Amino acid sequence: MQPYYLFYLLLIGTSFFLGLIPLQQKKKISPAVWLLGCTLLNEIISWLAGKYYRNNFPVYHVSVPILTGIWALFYYRNITGQQAKNLVIWSYLIFLLLTIVNSLFIQSILQFPGTVFTCLNLLMIAWSAVLMIQMLDAPGNQNIFKEPVFLINIAILWFNLFSFAHFALRNYMIAQNNSTTALNQILLIANYVFYSIILLAMIFNFIQNKHESRI
Repeated sequence: MQPYYLFYLLLIGTSFFLGLIPLQQKKKISPAVWLLGCTLLNEIISWLAGKYYRNNFPVYHVSVPILTGIWALFYYRNITGQQAKNLVIWSYLIFLLLTIVNSLFIQSILQFPGTVFTCLNLLMIAWSAVLMIQMLDAPGNQNIFKEPVFLINIAILWFNLFSFAHFALRNYMIAQNNSTTALNQILLIANYVFYSIILLAMIFNFIQNKHESRI
């Protein structure tokens, strides 16, 4: 396991365990904590599958709909308005159906589910944009930049915008027989930034829980 990948796992693991420290998790933030734990487990399984079976694509076919379901719960709990909440539910169910159809008929479990990742990016951008608009309407005396939910949402919106552009450019470069090594390294840095923001959100969550426990 390369040092850069160990650092990547360390970022995820630290965020996860820091999120677990408060005795009573906030209902709005808890899906993100669960997802960090699932992501850490998924990354380890994916690495083992790649190392010993030379193909970790089946892991993505199984894990993506599960992890997206946890994100759907996160947005369902944080987005306000029943119509918007229903939109989260129905859009996830459609996405789930797409992942099944894709694995059975379009891209087999031995192939990278690129179509699913593209749809996932668009789905996450849509959910995060709705929540972003709602949170920007918060009272002027509320510092949303210290709100864990806002920071997590910022990280999701930024990363999925970047990831969508990355996969589009990567497909073009592959079609032109150009190397994608530099592009993949940039995506790794983007992952570092993403989980660093998530870690910051978990730090604020820990501080808020500690403050509330003293009141």
